Amino acid sequence: MKEVITLPIPNGAIQIKRLLANIKKEPITAENADEIGVFLTELTNEQSNNLASAFFGIYTREDTDTQTRQNIKLLLPLLWKAIDEDVKDEFGIKYAYFSANHMLEPRKLARQFLEIVNGLSYIPDDLRVLEIQLAMHNLLNAHRGNNNFYNEPPFAKELIRVIGMPPKVPKAINKNYVLTVVEVFLTNGNGVAWDAETIYFELINSFDNYQATVALLSFTTDNISSKLQLTLSKQKFVTLLNTIRQKLTNPSTVELLDIILDFKGSYAEMRKDTKIQRSLKNLEILLK
Repeated sequence: MKEVITLPIPNGAIQIKRLLANIKKEPITAENADEIGVFLTELTNEQSNNLASAFFGIYTREDTDTQTRQNIKLLLPLLWKAIDEDVKDEFGIKYAYFSANHMLEPRKLARQFLEIVNGLSYIPDDLRVLEIQLAMHNLLNAHRGNNNFYNEPPFAKELIRVIGMPPKVPKAINKNYVLTVVEVFLTNGNGVAWDAETIYFELINSFDNYQATVALLSFTTDNISSKLQLTLSKQKFVTLLNTIRQKLTNPSTVELLDIILDFKGSYAEMRKDTKIQRSLKNLEILLK
């Protein structure tokens, strides 16, 4: 009899191999997924990374059946937090590779894979810019149009989906992104789109120092300034300022914020005020 001598296979590796075989054979229920989730928490970091990469490879194969993809859809969220950031970045890079090589079906499947875990933010910035710009354009159109209370929320959800949470906003559109969020948060003056407002608060609470500064200075733009003549929009702007205060690190921006909150005149004309203009003069570099 011919004997084969091998190193012992770690128990975790055996179970991973069995799992990868089984997801191609049997449907996994939500209850099964929870049981498997316990096993996933016991994997080493390397095993988690390797299993996620295997899931990606299987999911994006054109000949993979629907049931197998559904199984991965149930298991991937249970594994995602244990995966290294560079592995997640690799999935985004592979999506970019499929796009660059016009591999339409793998590209679609790679996107679906990332969507399962709200991972579109891992797609390289040069590809994401256009998607985020489109999401902002659609949101603003809904906000400025009729029936915005009903039409706005789905586009708000789309924006948060493409930027991720916490948001990863490409530098090229960072300022426009903030101005978009500020505009929709201020409402159209007639009422609040409640189903969208929770998303806007989530985005505002995720602002970094630069984004908070852009939001503070948004009253210097024609679009936001004109909104501030509306009572509700002014109230929302005050709420915005109180929300972003903790995000600001520059003493001059905090000083300007307090000047605005103490301002007694029309917020729509505020940018013309002498005291405000002097304060803005000190912040010229932040306006660029």
